Amino acid sequence: MNNENNFGKTIKKYRIEKNMTQKELCKLAGISEPELIAIENGKRKNPQAKTIHNLAKVLDIDIEILI
Repeated sequence: MNNENNFGKTIKKYRIEKNMTQKELCKLAGISEPELIAIENGKRKNPQAKTIHNLAKVLDIDIEILI
């Protein structure tokens, strides 16, 4: 996978581009807010494949951008 910090930065970039709050993205992707915060800050190492898939789907981006 792309290094974790870049993964988090990419998630944050697309979330902001879509004018979504962390809370909105969490609800739609089915993850907790602390988990998303940790991902965006590069502190969550190796998110589950399902989490990556759900984030890509909600943000409407190709999963290849994230991995």
